[in-house]
Order: sequence, then C-alpha cells, then structure tokens
Amino acid sequence: MRFGLKPILLIFILGFAGCQSDSNLTSGAAKPYFDVPGYFSEAASSMQNSEIWLKKTYSVDGKQEYKRSKPASWQEEFAIFSSIDINKSSFIGKYQIDTTSVPEGIQTRYSCNDPKLPVKSLTIVEDSLGNIESIEAVKLDHSIVLDSEVRWQYIPSLGYTVSGKRSINNLAPTVFSVSAIFAN
Repeated sequence: MRFGLKPILLIFILGFAGCQSDSNLTSGAAKPYFDVPGYFSEAASSMQNSEIWLKKTYSVDGKQEYKRSKPASWQEEFAIFSSIDINKSSFIGKYQIDTTSVPEGIQTRYSCNDPKLPVKSLTIVEDSLGNIESIEAVKLDHSIVLDSEVRWQYIPSLGYTVSGKRSINNLAPTVFSVSAIFAN
C-alpha cells in the first residue's frame, strides 16, 4: 500500500531549509565551522557513478512506506542536509566548539543556545585519519506560526536518518522520518 509519504516528507524537510535568509560566507573565505553543505556536495560527487542503492523507509504519523531505489542524483538525495549550514555570516562566533577524544577518534561538537539560530547542535566524529565516521545535527525552529524539531544522522558507511516533528499554529504535531540504508 502506498501512502504518498515521500512528497509530504520532502515538503517538511526542505521547508526547514528556507527559514533563514542570511547569506553564506563567500566561497573563497575560510569557514570557521565544519562545512556541512560542502561535505555533502563532495560525497554526492564521489557517489554519483557508484552502484550504491538505497533502502528507504518513510514514515508520517506512524504510516510507513518502503522503497528500494538507485538515486538518479546524489546531489538531490543529499539536499535534505543543506539547512545544516552554521557558516552563515551572522552565525560566526555564536557556536561553542568542544573537541574530545572518543573510541572512534575525535568528536567535535558545535552548540549554541541563541534562540535566533535554528541549528542548535552539530556533532562530527572523525577517525584518527580524519575520515568522517558520523555527522549529527539538531535544528529547532519556533515562531508564532511554526514549531519544528529536526534531527539528522549520517554515517557514511551505513546511511542516514532524518526525523522530527512539526506543528503549525499549535495544531497536533506531524511526526515524520526518513531512514535510508546504503545497499549494493
């Protein structure tokens, strides 16, 4: 049975990307924080000609849909990560950076408590050679009209999940998730 959840989820997830109007730093400038959009652009380019498929589970308010497909465009597939950009010019200096050793290597956590900034935390784990082991982020948007929370987790060797909830005008929240597992 198909619920048509994919279009609904894309509207929810990509809708969060447009909530900030601040421009990014110029492309030639050094970025003080981890460059999430740049990382996913490179990952998409390297995966474009691969034989990797995705096993996806979409869920909206408990209704699930499953799909197995080979993305035609990894740039489009990874577009859901575009709103995790903490290098916007007005964000600089507002994130606390904590770096610690973890069994996998080094963990760097960017966090802020500024209610005006939607990305509340970004955690990057790298192995001892500097390879990304995982990326996790939490984004909160609160306004008179909209309350939303989105959580991302990306593990290059496994896949990704995006989950959250969104409530418009204090109506019952819509709970959604996308889970994508890399497969050959």
